[in-house]
Amino acid sequence: MKVIVDAFGGDNAPISVLEGCAMACRDFGASIICTGTEIVLRRIAKNRNISLHGIEIVSAESVISFNDPPTDIQKKHSNCSMAVGLRLLRDGIGDVFISAGSTGALLVGSSLFVGRKPGIKRPAIAALLPSNEGSFLLIDAGANSDCKKEMLEQFAVLGCEFMAARHQLKSPRVGLLNIGSEPIKGNKLLQSVFATLEADPQINFVGNIEPTAALCGACDVLVADGFCGNIFLKSVEAASSFIFTQLKKTFVSSILNKLAALKLKSSLNDLRQLLNPADLGGALLVGLKKPVLKAPGNSNEIAIKNTIAQGIKMIGSF
Repeated sequence: MKVIVDAFGGDNAPISVLEGCAMACRDFGASIICTGTEIVLRRIAKNRNISLHGIEIVSAESVISFNDPPTDIQKKHSNCSMAVGLRLLRDGIGDVFISAGSTGALLVGSSLFVGRKPGIKRPAIAALLPSNEGSFLLIDAGANSDCKKEMLEQFAVLGCEFMAARHQLKSPRVGLLNIGSEPIKGNKLLQSVFATLEADPQINFVGNIEPTAALCGACDVLVADGFCGNIFLKSVEAASSFIFTQLKKTFVSSILNKLAALKLKSSLNDLRQLLNPADLGGALLVGLKKPVLKAPGNSNEIAIKNTIAQGIKMIGSF
């Protein structure tokens, strides 16, 4: 099995990406193809003493940035690190593709080069998040800012299939992200989707779900358009970061608090791993013929390593 990684995708690329790849090779024997400017990657590896054992480099001429129009991956940046990696996946050179680069470009490039499954209108980002009852799937978490009714309905089906395949849930509870639980809440689009999902006997629809209810375990699949879903996702990440920052300030404020922190160290580390974006890793772009994972744009080496671990687990599902 080979994992293809966009070495120049993300805020901290290529250094953190290359370090994460090296960690994945060392820690669980991953076989990786990195796409990007070879001379730059080899220079970084040499200067920072990063082992390239288990890493193959496939050169790419350019990089598509977050500021470039996503459609540029087809023409202007058709030989960028992301496009080269996606074509390697399409051609069977690798088994899964990972990028922390532009979400829009990844969506367009995946649809063009890898291809959608039959009947799928738009791929969606499926992010698994923790809740008080275990975990739930947020779909779409940022791929499609503007959605039509049919797309949201399809996200519900894709989310159910994901949870059934990956978590053995026969009838996952599906909720619709909204500002209130009443059927009349939200805009006309959400009201229309509510009515359709409620009438579908094959979907275990539990109604509108507010963000607080989702984190308390009110559903197994939370359906949203990519705009609201991404805001929800980033709000959860920001809240967890804020909480841990305040906890750290509290625990170092006195000797007694420091002693308490030592006693709780193991439990606090478990909690950090549960909420830390780097430990959560990336999210699958569902609806494609082959597995593509979107790592967070600000991924450090830990996030890249954990996304690679996720990618290896995904390979057998396609």
